[in-house]
Amino acid sequence: MRKGFTLIELLIVVTIIAILAGAAIPYVQDYIDQAKLSRVRMDLNEIRNALSRWEIDRDSWKDTDVTIAKLLGPYLTKALVDPWGGPYVISNTKSLVYSKGQNGVDDSGINDDITLNFRPRMAVTKTEYLDVNGNGKI
Repeated sequence: MRKGFTLIELLIVVTIIAILAGAAIPYVQDYIDQAKLSRVRMDLNEIRNALSRWEIDRDSWKDTDVTIAKLLGPYLTKALVDPWGGPYVISNTKSLVYSKGQNGVDDSGINDDITLNFRPRMAVTKTEYLDVNGNGKI
């Protein structure tokens, strides 16, 4: 009697392994996608914190063209890149920091872009007193 496996037995085992792998791939891909989204959320929070420190140091949001490059150094330790290889974008007019998403197209923070508000929409950015009487009193 010969020792070993027949060709049919090997084909059956390979087929079973292929079926199991085919069933597992969608689950693994979902975990990979969730990991990428988690990384984007962490990066966006880090950028939002850097923007908050930027505001505290400057005491206002007057600089409307703040970019990731301006935050490097004292606010960010490295230039952050999203999991799809694109840079994060700061939109001061919309108070958003966002990733362009998987397609890499800048949709200005809509469609598949992953966004985070870094400042409440109705936030008071500066308070001033106006002396309407000109008497030096409020």
